[in-house]
Amino acid sequence: MGTTELLDKIRAEGQGRVSEIEADRDQKVKEIAERQSAEVAELGREWQERTERETRLVAERARSRSRIDRRKALLGAKWEVIGRVFDKARERVLADGRYGTLVSQIAAKHAGKDGVVRMSPADTARFGRTLEARVGDPVAIDGGLIIETGRQVLDFSLKEWLAAIREELASELAGLIFPGSEETGRARPGS
Repeated sequence: MGTTELLDKIRAEGQGRVSEIEADRDQKVKEIAERQSAEVAELGREWQERTERETRLVAERARSRSRIDRRKALLGAKWEVIGRVFDKARERVLADGRYGTLVSQIAAKHAGKDGVVRMSPADTARFGRTLEARVGDPVAIDGGLIIETGRQVLDFSLKEWLAAIREELASELAGLIFPGSEETGRARPGS
């Protein structure tokens, strides 16, 4: 074998080895690209699922918040109506012909000889001279009376009467005004 043939043989073997190395490199590059493509696809699926899940959670929270806000608004409106009922009751009590008799009876029963009866300016003008009790300066109340004795202050103001009645009968009244409503007996705004 001559030098030329030996060089050709070495060149051919080298070329074959280069082809094997390039083929191996191409195969590894292809595998890496496929792995990366699969990882990118998996990350895309995970991101899409997470986005959809978070979107559903946000939408559910928004629906839930909307339901709560609607219930709060409805409950507020119901208690506003109940408040109007009690305002109307206050007006009717003040206009009732028996109101003066009731004020006189309360004053007689609770004022005693040392008590001072205080009423609204209007009630003081209407009933002050007819009470069998000492009448003090008017106070800023809608109606009823406040009795001050040496030891205590008794609040028989119309506001306190109605508040006590409201507290006692609120659920029952709400049930009568809004039959079939479950939300009425819960927290009362503005009470």
